[in-house]
Amino acid sequence: MESQPRCRRIQCQASFFSTALYSGPVDCCRKTLQAEGVKGLYKGLTSPLAGIVFYNAASFTAYDEFKLVIAGRAPPGGPAPPLETRHYFAAGALTGVAVTAAEHPFDLVKCKMQLEGMRQVAKP
Repeated sequence: MESQPRCRRIQCQASFFSTALYSGPVDCCRKTLQAEGVKGLYKGLTSPLAGIVFYNAASFTAYDEFKLVIAGRAPPGGPAPPLETRHYFAAGALTGVAVTAAEHPFDLVKCKMQLEGMRQVAKP
């Protein structure tokens, strides 16, 4: 006797669109230029630009700190302890975790706002 499948078909959250707004990236660019002009291509740029500044600052700071923690702090005025490849890998991995934890909430809000904007455009 065959058992029923455990999972059911999951519908995409963006299924509220009855038809696609754009047929592809070129169509999207063309329609944006027609509707809003060149400024429309750069609308909403301020938030990601500010976010990338925060992301880069956190990334470089965390990477340097994790390298020092993994290899042991250098004595004041002395050279930093030598690092092996595995130390760089560990520092990079820890940096990725730290930066993701800091950046994810902002990215989630951005995605939800984009989805809400798409819902408003799709309403009849």
